[in-house]
Amino acid sequence: MKLDTLQNYLTDPEQAHEWFGALGIARQGAGRRNLVAMAEAGVPLDLLAEVCRQFAAAAPRLADPDMAWNNLERFISAARNPLSTTALFERDPEALPNLLQLFSTSQYLSDVLVRDEESYDLLRMTEGRPVARDLLMEELRADLLTLTDAEDAMAALRQHKQRETLRIGYGDIIRNQEVSTVARQVSFLADALVESAIAFARKRLEEKLGAPRSRDGARALYCALALGKLGGIELNYSSDIDLIFLYDHAEAVDYSDGDKPLAAPQYFMRLIQRLIAAMSAPTAEGVIYELDFRLRPSGNAGPLATHFDSFLKYQQNEAWTWEHQAL
Repeated sequence: MKLDTLQNYLTDPEQAHEWFGALGIARQGAGRRNLVAMAEAGVPLDLLAEVCRQFAAAAPRLADPDMAWNNLERFISAARNPLSTTALFERDPEALPNLLQLFSTSQYLSDVLVRDEESYDLLRMTEGRPVARDLLMEELRADLLTLTDAEDAMAALRQHKQRETLRIGYGDIIRNQEVSTVARQVSFLADALVESAIAFARKRLEEKLGAPRSRDGARALYCALALGKLGGIELNYSSDIDLIFLYDHAEAVDYSDGDKPLAAPQYFMRLIQRLIAAMSAPTAEGVIYELDFRLRPSGNAGPLATHFDSFLKYQQNEAWTWEHQAL
């Protein structure tokens, strides 16, 4: 786009509305306000003209041009340095078209990019490539090990989920990865987040109550068993997580060994309550995950944590066929 044409659009609403209408923008007035906002954010006019040129070229292929243009303006206006952001679009011919495709497809991913500027730098490093579950776990554990406050841990978990979901979404939308690859990545992320949240909750609980131990002094074992879509490694972006929480044989587990000993059933119930609070607490950005424990033995009538003997007896003597199938 020529500079004098851009200047006309900035000063003459009628000309700007005509241009936006030709690009498939339904809300031309809002589109021009976005254009003015980018200029007022400090984007040099020559770079803004280049942004407009690239947007015009991409618009026919966008699912929602209005949404893409509005999110682009939000992204540029929120940037610490709008000049360097738009200069990148000039240097890298794929950067803006790929962003516009994201901006026109997912409001959630767009909001992540607007709120967390560093997420775009990380996205450019990963290019949406799949990441191994163990690496996800290692990064999460390393971050959480340095934290002592539950609110800080929740914030770290939310940030990891948002940034990794952005990476996965980029691979899905921009790189056209296989559905099975995307589902595995979403499942690996959920698995890593749940396991890390449990580890942090247990660390905090042990600081207060000690660790539950068997009568020979060994630490009590436990596991969170994933069912449903996570258990099948086919989680989607909006799935909740079905879990059953099991711990050591009842007769082998005694009280915790801290200053305030607690019996194993109550100890693990508190652990799960902390997990639920961390993962499902409502925030302005939503919850990390909705956790569903209703598939546990006896459903809502049963304890949140089940010792292994009780679980086996329930499966052998009381469980319905669909409960066996859920495993």
